[in-house]
Amino acid sequence: MKTNILSLCTLLMLLPVLCLAEEKPQQEKTAATQPADIKTTAINKTDYAKLSATLLSISELKNRLEQQIELTGKIPRKATADSEREQELKRLGDKLTQTTLDFEKIATGVDTSKFQAPEETPFDWKAELFSLMRPGIMELKRLTVEARKKSELLNRQDSYQELLPIAQQADNNLKDLVKNIDNPALKNFFRTRGLYIAVAIAACCTIVILLRLIHLLIRKTVPGNRKEYRPVHIRIIDLVFQILTVVCALFSFVLVFYFFEDWLLLSFSILFLAGLGWTTKTFLPKFWQQSQMMLNFGNVREGERLVLYGVPWLVKSINLRTRLENPTLAMTITVPINDLLDKTSRTFHRKEPWFPCRKDDWVILADGTRGCAVSVSHEQVELVLRGGACKTYQTSHFLGLSPLNLSRNFRIKEIFGIGYCHQAESTGSVLQTLEAYLLAQIEKEGYAKELLNLRVEFQSAGASSLDIVVIADFKGSQAPIYNRLRRAIQRWCVDACTENNWTEGFCRLAAGDRQNPLDCTAGNTHLYSGLFLT
Repeated sequence: MKTNILSLCTLLMLLPVLCLAEEKPQQEKTAATQPADIKTTAINKTDYAKLSATLLSISELKNRLEQQIELTGKIPRKATADSEREQELKRLGDKLTQTTLDFEKIATGVDTSKFQAPEETPFDWKAELFSLMRPGIMELKRLTVEARKKSELLNRQDSYQELLPIAQQADNNLKDLVKNIDNPALKNFFRTRGLYIAVAIAACCTIVILLRLIHLLIRKTVPGNRKEYRPVHIRIIDLVFQILTVVCALFSFVLVFYFFEDWLLLSFSILFLAGLGWTTKTFLPKFWQQSQMMLNFGNVREGERLVLYGVPWLVKSINLRTRLENPTLAMTITVPINDLLDKTSRTFHRKEPWFPCRKDDWVILADGTRGCAVSVSHEQVELVLRGGACKTYQTSHFLGLSPLNLSRNFRIKEIFGIGYCHQAESTGSVLQTLEAYLLAQIEKEGYAKELLNLRVEFQSAGASSLDIVVIADFKGSQAPIYNRLRRAIQRWCVDACTENNWTEGFCRLAAGDRQNPLDCTAGNTHLYSGLFLT
């Protein structure tokens, strides 16, 4: 309060002196040198009284506002009245600020609001980022000002040239007018922007081909380029050239559009590159994994075994399009590298199977199906049964049925029973005689060259017969007649029994033969046989 009164008294004492010392020539000189937005006002004795009264009233208003703010701040806080009190304090503070500004403006005769410190604005990262980019943008605009002016003049000239033929053809008939209105726009597009786009595409293709040739030339001169699986330094060269090709191809569009000074296409290309760069940040982890895999440092490596689509594959080469090969299926597929990011390869032994069968192999499945595989792939397997019927399986289902391949050699086991009346010779002469008879029949019917092994052995003493097993191994070329060979072995065994007067097993004894159950000549007999595979 005292400070305000002293300031007011000092101003009042200085005002008369300033008024008397101020002269008109000096006023004109001062007005000429002052800025346009600063205005001075000469105060005479009549206005002095009014000015003093105004300043006193403003000072009293300031004092009342300060007292009111102090009293409002001392009011006890209540949860329901906090917002109202804050609003009241804000309103009084704004009014006090404005009153102070009015007091200083009237007392000094100038607008003192310009000396106030600017309000602090909250931190805005977008505005800060733009402020960092603004110098570069302004510098780019400054460097291209001449080119933009030239482009603007050329565009204006083109517009006048487009209007000139229309004015010249105004006297022609309506048909010619419509014809000449439709075609010039299309021709102008292909003559200007269409031509620029074609040149940009041609430049992009040229850069890709040129870099590809340079890449091949460098690979031929680097040691290790003829190895089946690429060494590390070859992989690094391949990866660098792939990245360099993509970057140069994209920036070739920008350079072509800048050279032709087509700012519309240039703006579109820059926006496209900016959007591409912005979206690339989400693909950086995946790109890092792909780079590791292309350098043969990832989970999948060249020359190792990989299971994909339920089928094992040999990884031949890893690139953006990875090449996989299955030697047994005799097929090669190309898959995107993204499909291998969650896979793992391993080393393998050279004798490990790649698929249970090849094309034209004969197989027996767990469901009893026997057929020739006429079509095999990682998607499906087609079997042709005897008689010509076709049966198709999905590869996963086919593998789940544990196919038995007969085309690589196979074994037939046939069990034949004879009566207990031949118990004495069942483990000796009967076996030798039967084996010799079977060999003779095999030779007679032309199967001797395809027979690998034949054994006749005693298997077990059954409840009603002495069981003999016939084991015959054949080459895979006889797989188509697998069941025919089974039936032939059964037939030969029956013929051997007939020729050697052997009584076949499983006697049905009559009522009068219960005293001699081992004498099977009195009862009816039949064959007991079965099939076993190994």
